Amino acid sequence: MFLKSSIFKRLLKESYSTTGLRLHNDGDGLRIVGRDWAVWVKKGRIAKKELASIIELTGEIPEAGECFLSRKGGNQHELRDVITYDVMGDALKCRKTADVTRMLIKAEWCTMQVLQDRETKKVTLLNENFVKLINKAAIEQGEAFPVGPVVGENGNIYWFNDTMALMVLPISARSGKGQKLVENLEKFKIQEGN
Repeated sequence: MFLKSSIFKRLLKESYSTTGLRLHNDGDGLRIVGRDWAVWVKKGRIAKKELASIIELTGEIPEAGECFLSRKGGNQHELRDVITYDVMGDALKCRKTADVTRMLIKAEWCTMQVLQDRETKKVTLLNENFVKLINKAAIEQGEAFPVGPVVGENGNIYWFNDTMALMVLPISARSGKGQKLVENLEKFKIQEGN
């Protein structure tokens, strides 16, 4: 898995204590859905540290075909998965690449990382923690190097390889100063980060 364990654990805890953490075992892998992100990991390939972080909060992993919403009050098993993200399937359909730029925008609630489409200069804003979550050094033996960030048809941002996929919802800047800033940034090619 190409995720930084400490940040992944923090994201799990944040979702668990706010909107809840939704887990779905589709038989081929485990989908974990947080407040503004989702991960799908192939069966048997979730790293032990990440698996322990999930079980520490939820107390269990769903069996094949099962799903549940986990919150502080316990796990609520569901008859079917109400979240329809096909994280890996959607990631594989992506055709646009976004570059992580050197630009950060500080807001009261988070620091946003600016991503920019290579061809159109379209700007996407992400919570910088999602960019920091990607840890290529955590790739296990036999696991492919991750692709991404790539932009889905729905505007979501993805990183993926042969083992897992990560989907992140962008931050909306559709009104006021945020929208003006994004419109102005899209007039220029922003320098890429490291």
